[in-house]
Amino acid sequence: MIAKSRRALATRGKIAAPVLLASLALLLNGCAAIEGIFKAGLWVGVVAVVAIVVVIGGVAMLVRR
Repeated sequence: MIAKSRRALATRGKIAAPVLLASLALLLNGCAAIEGIFKAGLWVGVVAVVAIVVVIGGVAMLVRR
């Protein structure tokens, strides 16, 4: 019975390593995807702020005339 449980532990160890590596790979890819989303959001925010500043500047120039 002890030999049987040792074989079971050895089998679990052989299965656990690939499962752990696969889950780490999935988690790291998820982090890269989230990083890309935040970078895109950053640039959308920058473009929006620049557009608002240009519009406010244009309105200010029209009002001055």
